Amino acid sequence: MKRLPISLIYLLILLEGYIVLASELLAIRQSAPFVGTGTDTVAIIIAAVLLPLAAGYHAGGQARPASGIRKRILRNMWISGLFLLLGLSVWTVTLFFGGLMAAGIYHRYILISLYAAIFLVTPVYLLGQTVPLLSNYFSKARLSQIAGRMLAISTAGSFLGATLTTLVLMSWIGINYTLTVLLATLLLMTWLLGKKTRRGPAFIMAAILAVSLLINSDASLRMFGIVHTNQYTTISITHPPDGSIHFLQNNTDSSAIYPDGKPHSYNELAESWTIHKTTKADPPREILVIGAGGFSFGRRDEHNRFTYVDIDPDLEAVATEHFLKGKLRSNQVFVPMAAQAFLLQPGKLYDLIFLDVFHGDHVPPEDLLTREFFQSLKERVKPGGLVMINLVISPTFIDPLSRNIENTLRDVFPHISRQLIGDFDAWSEDPGQLRNALYSYRKGDPADEATRPIYTHNLNRVFIDKPHRGQ
Repeated sequence: MKRLPISLIYLLILLEGYIVLASELLAIRQSAPFVGTGTDTVAIIIAAVLLPLAAGYHAGGQARPASGIRKRILRNMWISGLFLLLGLSVWTVTLFFGGLMAAGIYHRYILISLYAAIFLVTPVYLLGQTVPLLSNYFSKARLSQIAGRMLAISTAGSFLGATLTTLVLMSWIGINYTLTVLLATLLLMTWLLGKKTRRGPAFIMAAILAVSLLINSDASLRMFGIVHTNQYTTISITHPPDGSIHFLQNNTDSSAIYPDGKPHSYNELAESWTIHKTTKADPPREILVIGAGGFSFGRRDEHNRFTYVDIDPDLEAVATEHFLKGKLRSNQVFVPMAAQAFLLQPGKLYDLIFLDVFHGDHVPPEDLLTREFFQSLKERVKPGGLVMINLVISPTFIDPLSRNIENTLRDVFPHISRQLIGDFDAWSEDPGQLRNALYSYRKGDPADEATRPIYTHNLNRVFIDKPHRGQ
């Protein structure tokens, strides 16, 4: 077995660690529009990486030098590249999840498990064999020292995969070209490892890279209406036959402008209850919108002052160019920051806080559905001010999520109202029957909220409490 330069072996180990971790992050990001980003679905992807990786380590350690180590690694690389091209490209991911949903499969555990089993298990298993296979090129005399160094370098590669992929590549060149960089890294590995007589795997990887450049180009993504991708969201613009324009984030229709200038019905209803009731004679109200979307809430209001908070720093530039077709007004300010971090900062109180956040699968991020988060909303609203929340839930509370969200909201906001948007079947037991529910709470007397008086046969003050005309 011909020796390889030590520096080349360590470089290959570093790049393998980068590819495995970057593939995991890309899989989480590409599946988010269809299954969300909850810890449950992320855990399934992590499991689909760690277990095959361990199996790959074991399989690679069983190989013998006489079995053609270099040939085996090269074969593993181009096969892995093919699976990663199919599993991480927008085209194939969209067709895969869309096909399963068209077949009636909607449960996110089934969706993400099938995705991980088909597209992740094989490439991770094959790439996991790289480190133990390359160890055959070292002398066995210093096995513990060499093993420790190889693991350290592989972990350093994983560190690069975690930081370089999310903080640099996804932010600056988008998800589509981040995949191309990953495949280019595999091409580099096959080219460095292959002898002059073994350039076949490198040519195969070059063909895979060329296909990736074609199907993941900006022009190709525009065929899906996709105008921007980064580590936070995939933004699409659609133009239905009714003449409206829709702003989609992670496959969720977050904002719309209809031919008459109105936004989504729930958005229009929230505006009609609040900002439409203010006149130029009233002092401007301070309004906080968490989940900026396409900046459609308050888009037509020139009087009140709006602060839009969203985690995606590119949102304003994308929305103003492709959706609003103009800059934000002088009374509108965008703050690119996570909602939790923004609310923890000391700052002013607001007359109205409107929460409208989703991250795929029509479910808000898990940390924005807790009692503690809702309490932080309540603390940042003025006395007599309003908190309004848009959710997509079961109108008949048929599923645990809808019931527990309701319980959590009423624990924090005792006198909160709920308005369902659109028609629904009250007899239906279908958990897939979901509707927008607009919750509205006005901050009242803390003492009254704490005691929460009720009427009983023994103590009934209805005749005192009931409002009278003219009051």
